[in-house]
Amino acid sequence: MGLARQEAQHFSHDYIGTEHILLGLVEEQISVAVSVLKNLDVDLKKIRHEVEQLVSEGTTQFPMGQLPFTPRARKVLELSLEEASNLGHTYIGTEHLLLGLIRENDGIAWQVLTNMKVDLHEVREEILELLGSDPTDPDPDDEYEEPEYVGLPKYERYQAMSVFPGSGVEIERRTALILMPESEAQETLWTESLQPAMDENKLQALVSGQQMRPIWGWLRTAEVIVADVTGLDPTVMFQLGLCFGLHRCPILLTQEVVELPMHLRNLRHIQYDDTSYGRATLRVNLTHAIEAFLEQVRD
Repeated sequence: MGLARQEAQHFSHDYIGTEHILLGLVEEQISVAVSVLKNLDVDLKKIRHEVEQLVSEGTTQFPMGQLPFTPRARKVLELSLEEASNLGHTYIGTEHLLLGLIRENDGIAWQVLTNMKVDLHEVREEILELLGSDPTDPDPDDEYEEPEYVGLPKYERYQAMSVFPGSGVEIERRTALILMPESEAQETLWTESLQPAMDENKLQALVSGQQMRPIWGWLRTAEVIVADVTGLDPTVMFQLGLCFGLHRCPILLTQEVVELPMHLRNLRHIQYDDTSYGRATLRVNLTHAIEAFLEQVRD
């Protein structure tokens, strides 16, 4: 989603649409989606040309902050989740996003792919050919590469608490999944509010960051899910969509309730100020909210 955001900024758009997701996929040179398109003899350079023919440059100079998804882009994310589930995959990859873009059936990305004769069934068959006919049976010789983290040097001190497939890290306690952006501002929030609240409830924290591969399993197994939706970070919102798809109810954190989409405002949420006092208050409120949630689940 980071590349999609960059594409939106390139066009001076203050939103992320299906066209930006498509261009982001094309820029991800080493990926299943790009391999599929190349195998189907799709000209990747022509995709950008087609998008540029359909999309006008925006008027927002250097759009900053988190950009919202358009309704069609949100539909693509939902369809991507559905495709991953149908294929038996436990992660959301570029191949699922590509299928979602084709199935969306209305947006600019769909128009471009349709104009270039990209067929849904051919794409799905090519994905199965590349990944194997039984996607739930991984190759034992295929080593999992632990992803690189950016933006938070001191995250390393609690990354060891996170569980990655093949990392050898064991889960020693009940778990809580934290959905939060990767930025330096989040480090203080973690140290002063989130980690103490987890410790008070004897929960081991799994921090999602920008990673997609392990998120499916974490969403299924975590006893508590906490999402900081301040700024409506695209990756966090995508992960939150997966959370709802699994019928999990998270505890939301936000600095501004007014920025929450209407469908989130009725959910359990805690508003906080990004000050020392505000973070201390959040620690107490979050501790109590988790306690109440765990008691409710036990009952």
